[in-house]
Amino acid sequence: MKSICNNRIYRMIICIVLGTILHCIHVHAQTLVIYVFDIDNGQKPLQNASAYWIGSSKGMISDKNGMISLKKRENDSLLIVSLIGYKKDTVLITKDSDTIQVLLKQDLVLENIIVEDKSLSTITKAEIRTERISSSKLRESACCSLAESFERSPSVEVSYSDAATGSKYIQLLGLRGMYTQQLQEAVPGFRGLALPFAMDYVPGAFLESISISKGAASVLNGYEGIAGQINIEYIKPFNSPSLFVNAYINQMQRYEVNIASASEIAKGWDFLLMTHGRIFNHDIDGNQDGYIDMPLFKQGNIAFKIEHSTANTEFQLFVKGLLDNYKGGMTGQHSHAIHNSDTLFMSETSTQRGEFFTKLGFMELDFSFAKSIAFQISGSVHSMLSTIGQKKYNGDEQSFILKGIAVQDFDDHTLRYGISFLYDNYTEQFMNSDRLRTEYVPGIFAENTFSPHSSFSLVTGLRADFHNLYGMIITPRIHAKYSIDEQLQLRASAGSGMRVSNPITDNLSAFVSNRIVAIDSVLHPEKAWNYGGSITYTTSFFTMPITLDAEVYRTQFSNQVITDFDRSARIIAVVNDSTSYAQSAMLQIECSPWQNSSLTLAWRYNDVWLTTNAKQQRKAMLSPHRVLSTLSQNFFDNAFQVDFTAVWNSSGRISSTKDNPDYLRFSDSYPDFSRFSIQCTYKSSTFDVYAGIENITNTLQSKVVIDGMNPQSEYFDASLVWGPLDNRTIYCGIRMQIP
Repeated sequence: MKSICNNRIYRMIICIVLGTILHCIHVHAQTLVIYVFDIDNGQKPLQNASAYWIGSSKGMISDKNGMISLKKRENDSLLIVSLIGYKKDTVLITKDSDTIQVLLKQDLVLENIIVEDKSLSTITKAEIRTERISSSKLRESACCSLAESFERSPSVEVSYSDAATGSKYIQLLGLRGMYTQQLQEAVPGFRGLALPFAMDYVPGAFLESISISKGAASVLNGYEGIAGQINIEYIKPFNSPSLFVNAYINQMQRYEVNIASASEIAKGWDFLLMTHGRIFNHDIDGNQDGYIDMPLFKQGNIAFKIEHSTANTEFQLFVKGLLDNYKGGMTGQHSHAIHNSDTLFMSETSTQRGEFFTKLGFMELDFSFAKSIAFQISGSVHSMLSTIGQKKYNGDEQSFILKGIAVQDFDDHTLRYGISFLYDNYTEQFMNSDRLRTEYVPGIFAENTFSPHSSFSLVTGLRADFHNLYGMIITPRIHAKYSIDEQLQLRASAGSGMRVSNPITDNLSAFVSNRIVAIDSVLHPEKAWNYGGSITYTTSFFTMPITLDAEVYRTQFSNQVITDFDRSARIIAVVNDSTSYAQSAMLQIECSPWQNSSLTLAWRYNDVWLTTNAKQQRKAMLSPHRVLSTLSQNFFDNAFQVDFTAVWNSSGRISSTKDNPDYLRFSDSYPDFSRFSIQCTYKSSTFDVYAGIENITNTLQSKVVIDGMNPQSEYFDASLVWGPLDNRTIYCGIRMQIP
């Protein structure tokens, strides 16, 4: 049977090769050489610009010299050259042309998601302080999921929330991910009930880049995004290979496979299919406490994209569905030793999710009120069933977002304005209590970019939303950028934001205990002001390029829904707090100390305070200081790469357990800890092979569960997690592609 399958594969390959050769012989084509430059930056060559013929949309990408070689057939005449962050250009090509130059002009604000050519610095030129993680940076670690893609980021941290459910949370500017708006290709994505596990819903292999902006986000995307915005860009159909395979395995029997296939389904219509599967079904108990350190999981994930582009229109459709399951709790060895099933502690969460978004844009219009108009529609259906010991949760959410936006230029001003509509419907059951909520939120918004010259930009935005439950919401935001010269850039921002909390899923990890749950009868919307700024300086030292960056931000809440662990070791209270705030500072240096190397050093300080147990105190389970160091080195003409990561986290406060007996108490603080990882990659034109070790020193939180062998006791608590739970991991993988 195997030989028959192999013969079929061989015959298929031969047919494809012969067909391609015959097609090339039949169709006469010449090669057009295109050089793409940045007109606003001394005609600097632009890497990663795309060029394609109108009616085809199959194109090529520019190299580091800005050069593109593109086949030109007899009827090809109109060429589109584009790069995200720059204005698209349409060029008329004569029959005799064999070499052309294209000058692209920067479009400094593109829904505030800026992607730039590959360079040493990860900091973009956008008005909002934005860090970009490119596809090459993503491949410097395994990046099996979006969560693991932040392993080498100085700005974002990801960690397990508890010792049972498998939920993870991100942290930006000292605040959890619920205060950071998460976008998929500039469309609001993971919200509401999806937040506890959202970081694992996106396979890392399907990411083209990630943009992390800090401070109050653009008003174009809603009133959320208090601390910032994370936008993910998926790989694109028009420049993806016809077949891409990424396989991963580690010594703990975790298996993952990703397959993507791109094709042109009709003239000018490109299609991309992405599939992902992963499974981990091996109990690991590195700290020997009788509980699984890393929850078991399995996931199936399938998505497709359709894109169509002409000189004046663009269309995109993205559809995705997934099934996800996590299991945690006692290890099999300990659960088998306990004969009474009522005394076992197990956790399981199952998720079914479907989502889509579509975008339609019209450019180069002659209307007096707009030069371009775009529409976005997105929706999701999310169902989650979770069992945590004796607690049961069942949640369903239906979400729909509609947005229309128009753009018009007035001399030094670019005005973006439009309307939006948000619908959210929640049906939740937790501990025999129903929580129902339906939100209707129509809104209007306007954002103006004032650029009197290339060194200064001022973005002012205002939106008004009309919430059926909370009335009118006014959201003002402002961002400014001033370039003193080509080396020194100053940024400042300020703005307000609001979000409606989901007290169960926002605090899912808090319920992994036998504490009495006390939720305030009325939880007000969370509201805050965020303001801050940054300085970015680029220079060289003995021909070594260096980028220095310093930033300071403060988020002041007029109301925050917090989880009070300090009131009593017997109670978990979800309450309103009007005094909480978060201050964040970061210093960062990026340089290339020697040839073919890249070094990043970053220090981050988070000063976060809440009112718990009737007094204001520093947020528990949060390390105020963090130091990150990453080093990458290429060898043998970039055929071999080594990437090293080191992270140090300072000590921090632990929530009070003084009400427990002495032998069931945690100390008041936890110690500092470090983690080290390394990856080696061999790269060729058609495949990469990588292998690495994460958490080399096997640093783990030694004690996680209080009274773990008596999960029915009043003292049982597995929610106080401050350190790593993922054991030392030795892994390898391969990435293959057929152009």
